[in-house]
Amino acid sequence: MTNNQTQNPAPRNWLTIGQVAEELGLHRNTVYAMVKRGDLEALRYNKRVIRIPRQALENLLTTYKAGEFGLWASN
Repeated sequence: MTNNQTQNPAPRNWLTIGQVAEELGLHRNTVYAMVKRGDLEALRYNKRVIRIPRQALENLLTTYKAGEFGLWASN
């Protein structure tokens, strides 16, 4: 590897609400609601700090990709 090339950092194991919202293309409030409903696993460190395990996000996406919710029917 030359000095001009940069290495990609390893994916972070814990994500912020903002990072999850960006990856899903959702508003931060939607992600907060998903956490509150229990749709997305999260760890609350204190009143202001919430972190979401990357694996929880991947599990959520895998559920949707697996077609659990079916396909839209065409007329």
